[in-house]
Amino acid sequence: MKQIMSLSTIIAILLSRAGCVGNKENKNEKLLTAIVNGDTMAVKDLLASGADVNATSEDNMSALMMAVWLGQQETVSILLAGGAKVDAQNDDGYNALMFASHKGYTEIAKMVLAAGAEVNGSDKEGSTALMFASEQGNIDLVQALVNAKANINAQDQNGKTALRNASINGYTAVVQLLLSSGANANIQDKYGRTALMSASMNGHIKIVQLLLANGADVNLKDSEGDTALDEAELNDNTEIIKLLKSAGAKE
Repeated sequence: MKQIMSLSTIIAILLSRAGCVGNKENKNEKLLTAIVNGDTMAVKDLLASGADVNATSEDNMSALMMAVWLGQQETVSILLAGGAKVDAQNDDGYNALMFASHKGYTEIAKMVLAAGAEVNGSDKEGSTALMFASEQGNIDLVQALVNAKANINAQDQNGKTALRNASINGYTAVVQLLLSSGANANIQDKYGRTALMSASMNGHIKIVQLLLANGADVNLKDSEGDTALDEAELNDNTEIIKLLKSAGAKE
């Protein structure tokens, strides 16, 4: 995920843009500032006085996205109840569910899902909420997204999947959940790399075992002709080398 503006930067932008008191544009700016400041009462008052629940910042980050990003569960609830567009996207294609998943806010993600969020929405790089949650090893959120019918085998623009993200980072429980939910262990990214190659490279033996038990092809090659065994040997992962060879890996 690309770097998001800092809190202080957002505050400075909002305050510098403040217009004359009383007009709707000013109320919208005040609403965003109230969210940044964590002022729930001000959020309620501004909405009651006519502020747009779907007000956005200059990069099209909505009030809801901002509240989600800041982990403000009560404000998120208020905005959703007020009719906030749950699938609105900012200039980079991120929506509220993606922000919740990236930040690890499981309960907020569930709230957004309950409000009808599209679970398979993707940003401009093709990343989904499930990919973010898997990359961070958030098993509870991964389960919630799977329950909401997330596309287990979706690929981003580089061909990475949720399974690949979890395998790279050694999140065994997430890998097991994804595999049991239908993840394809043999999907290759645009460089030909697989989850097995990543797990073998990084020394995640339990994940290697899980992938092999779920049909991972031990002899698939990447665009440079390397296999999972080559990755394990390059990194001196002795136990994984033995495991791959016992599964039929060719030198």
